[in-house]
Amino acid sequence: MLTIYVDNQAVPTPSTPCTTLADLIAEVTRELQRDGRIVQKLMINGQNYFTLRREFLNYVMTDPGEFRQVQKVEICSAAADTLAHDTIAGAIAYSEALLLGLQSIAQKLRAGQIQEGFHFYKAALDGILSLTELMSSLQSVLHVDYTQEVVNGVSLQHSLDDLTPKIQSLVEAQERNDLIALADLLEYDIYDIIGRWKLALHAFTRLLAAEKENQNPESRRSALEAGFRPVGAGFDTPAIIPTRTL
Repeated sequence: MLTIYVDNQAVPTPSTPCTTLADLIAEVTRELQRDGRIVQKLMINGQNYFTLRREFLNYVMTDPGEFRQVQKVEICSAAADTLAHDTIAGAIAYSEALLLGLQSIAQKLRAGQIQEGFHFYKAALDGILSLTELMSSLQSVLHVDYTQEVVNGVSLQHSLDDLTPKIQSLVEAQERNDLIALADLLEYDIYDIIGRWKLALHAFTRLLAAEKENQNPESRRSALEAGFRPVGAGFDTPAIIPTRTL
């Protein structure tokens, strides 16, 4: 027998027929979405599905055979603004650590400490890609037009678009075993992109605070417009300079 819990409360199974786990979750969370809440954790038969690899998660969510084995579904939700704030706060802390990591990896590669340099290279690359996904999703979640938001002279959209060729250059430098080029890309090109994103994330926290207080559109614009400088990074320009009123 299938049992479903949402935020530790038992709920009835949907009256609409479901053939996949994706169908079931969509029906169960429909009311959550209307209330402005987002699924934070999904437990199926005691397993946290949000820890699965994306490809496997897509498979089990859409396979009817997998759905027939489901006995217990547990969903934990959070208010969208709370989850966004916590996610951004975590991303800021991670980006700060990543920036230090990029510098450390580059310095080790230049010093010929290849094994030490590549020890954290894969983790750093995964972190860069994770931040890329987050920045892409925040554009729609926060309703911010990245083409109109400029960080240190570069639009956020350009920073996103510019990362793909930079990653390709990393791959090519690694294939050529060009450690100096690899180090330069990490410490300068990609470091600059992540640095801009960190500043944008800080501005987004101000935006969320303004919206939580139900401030008017002018306050929303001011929250984004408020520039700040990264400690010790040597930038003299405001972090974010909107080119239009949001």
